[in-house]
Amino acid sequence: MLEARWEPEHCRWRLRTTLGDLTAEVVVAGTGGLSEPSVPALPGLDRFEGTTFHSARWRHDHDLAGERVAVVGTGASAIQFIPRIQPLARHLMVFQRTPPWVVPRRDRDYGRAERWLYRRLPATRRLLRSAIYWGRESWILGFAKRPGIMALGEWQARRLLRKQIPDPELRRKLTPRYRLGCKRVLLGSDYYPALVEPNVEVHTDRIAEVLPRAIVTEGRDGRRTEHPVDTIIFGTASTRRTRRSPGGCSTATGARWGNTGARAACPPSTGSPWRASPTCSCWWGPTRGSATPRS
Repeated sequence: MLEARWEPEHCRWRLRTTLGDLTAEVVVAGTGGLSEPSVPALPGLDRFEGTTFHSARWRHDHDLAGERVAVVGTGASAIQFIPRIQPLARHLMVFQRTPPWVVPRRDRDYGRAERWLYRRLPATRRLLRSAIYWGRESWILGFAKRPGIMALGEWQARRLLRKQIPDPELRRKLTPRYRLGCKRVLLGSDYYPALVEPNVEVHTDRIAEVLPRAIVTEGRDGRRTEHPVDTIIFGTASTRRTRRSPGGCSTATGARWGNTGARAACPPSTGSPWRASPTCSCWWGPTRGSATPRS
């Protein structure tokens, strides 16, 4: 959806989309607060002659096989797609500003006995769901009140790092130097193994500029290094829309929310919903994406 405009003479919304115009009596926007990609303003990016895209706008028509691929950012999306594209790329370069805390992702198949139990006793499903919910909610005690509690999570993350990254220099690059919880804690058990593959490099020097076919980094000593690149993928989070409704909503009075509009009064602590107008509701979802501080 490109725009939603209220037509008072017809008491309806006029929606402009990439597939044509539509009309509706009520609009419910469920795009969430983290739906707009955030691309860093790197000097020279506009003159890059290769392919660039953000992970939230993945170019499924672009084949990465045999390419020199640069990934800028190491956030929650990056640690998921890096293991998938590593086998495809001829050379994969990961440009990291701040290493994230990564804890094991304990995925597994449910056994026959568990499935039987959950099927026969629905209360056990609710009990498990409550245990997961309150287990995650209890982290707030360490995040906000007693930071020392997070030492246990840091121990788990360092143990995973030691186990999966044998090279001490690479392990040094990937070791966070801040308290767990200051940035989003990431779950993944296949991210580190991808970084030790022979076709992968991790760079921690700042990106100084982008050339038509390369990324230039600059070390603390001022020395610059040129890295030839065919494709740049940004895993650099999203622009938060905490108090705006997606899609460029316009009301009968001319007040406007969206990419270029004025701010609306949005309750800061509620997850869902809030009303941009009497017939336009915006749903942020149960977690809203705002509980974790941004760096």
